[in-house]
Amino acid sequence: MKAKDYSTTLSNLCNLIDRLKSGEKISTKQISNEYSVSLRTAQRYIKFIKEAGFNLLKENNKYYLKRNISSKEVIFEAIESLAKNARIEKEILPLLKELKTSTDENVFYSKLDIEKIDIELFSKLEYAINNNFLLKIKYQKNKKLGK
Repeated sequence: MKAKDYSTTLSNLCNLIDRLKSGEKISTKQISNEYSVSLRTAQRYIKFIKEAGFNLLKENNKYYLKRNISSKEVIFEAIESLAKNARIEKEILPLLKELKTSTDENVFYSKLDIEKIDIELFSKLEYAINNNFLLKIKYQKNKKLGK
């Protein structure tokens, strides 16, 4: 696979995973037609998804996702699989291992001394994230500080 194809492949795989997570059943022929890829590439997509740790099952030539997987683990496995396929696992895998072994606290949040975060707002955001709500965040520059 050429390097320039990775962004399209990643986009297709993410879209396909979202569809499977929503309960959709899909065949390799449908994947081939809907994503304008060869049947062989559609089969590779299924292989990538399986290698990423998704529990795909097949029934009547259609794949579907078994629903007993942890979102956190799925994300780690997907990143790990993509890193291996892109041949950058030596750089990525140590970081993933460190994240996996960290505490259950949110490792992606850090508070800087200059931040002023409203506790009530933060609690609402945390609730929304934990319940998989879609968030839209718009950054507005502080008018008092901006020139």
